[in-house]
Amino acid sequence: MPTRRASLPLLALLLLLAVSVSSGIVVFAQAPEHAAPHDAAAPPPAAEHADSAHGSEHVVRDMIAKLFNFAILVGALVYFLKAPIAGYLAGRSAQIRQDLVTAAETRKAATAQLEEIQQKLAALPAELAALETRGEEDVRAEKVRIAQAAAAERERLIAERLAMAPEERRKHAERIAAHLDEIARPIAGRTISVYWPLRGEPDLRPWMERVVASGGICALPVVVVRNAPLIFRAWTPAARMERGFWNIPVPADGSEVVPDFIIAPVVGFDPRCYRLGYGGGYFDRTVAALAGPRRVVGVGYAQAAIATIHPQPHDIAMDGIVTENGTLSR
Repeated sequence: MPTRRASLPLLALLLLLAVSVSSGIVVFAQAPEHAAPHDAAAPPPAAEHADSAHGSEHVVRDMIAKLFNFAILVGALVYFLKAPIAGYLAGRSAQIRQDLVTAAETRKAATAQLEEIQQKLAALPAELAALETRGEEDVRAEKVRIAQAAAAERERLIAERLAMAPEERRKHAERIAAHLDEIARPIAGRTISVYWPLRGEPDLRPWMERVVASGGICALPVVVVRNAPLIFRAWTPAARMERGFWNIPVPADGSEVVPDFIIAPVVGFDPRCYRLGYGGGYFDRTVAALAGPRRVVGVGYAQAAIATIHPQPHDIAMDGIVTENGTLSR
């Protein structure tokens, strides 16, 4: 049955074509024949009128036949093109529906991702605050660890220094003084800050006397305000001394001077010339506050060398470290 139904339009088309052809034949058959002339010189008026009428009728019928044939052609084109066009439109419609579904799924996924990003951004300040807090705690813990390690190392180094025989310390101090003569020259006209020895530090008081005798100005550091930069007072062998901070002797009447060569005692030192002191930070604050050119060297025994002091931002490296074995420079 589907085959018979499908063939019905084709039969109708063939029928229309047959009618068109027959109509053309009829039109051709009904075309007026030329009558034999009665008189070639003067045809009757009635005959001329009949010929004109038959000609007009023929033209009309010919136009109708052509229009009918054109209509049949258009119908055939529509019939044969209907299925491909319908298939194309159906395919495009299915593709558009699929594209719409894909776009909807993509939009849904993008919306979900956007919501996830917004949630992460909303949680970011809290996470940053937690990291900052954790970082501050880690920094504080690290500072405590370094301070504890430095205190233990300081105690060990001072104990080793005090365990040296006095004569050995004296000889080391003489060698250190000889190295200072080399790096501090010319001494005349210079202002050199030294220190008053305590707890087994190299005793440079004989060298201080030579500095004054050579035309230099010798000075000693003085704590005027706790946890503030030191000041320096001129010293001579005849200076009147008094007990200062930590009971360290300082000049009682010496004038305040600004040294251009500073000698700081070290408890320990590392290869980068960072100095391990007594933990008060006085020399670091003082050196940071001094203006103008100056040279800062540490003085200690060679056995005070350590791998590192774990320098902190406030620590200032010395220009060199002088021991009985020579001078270590940065």
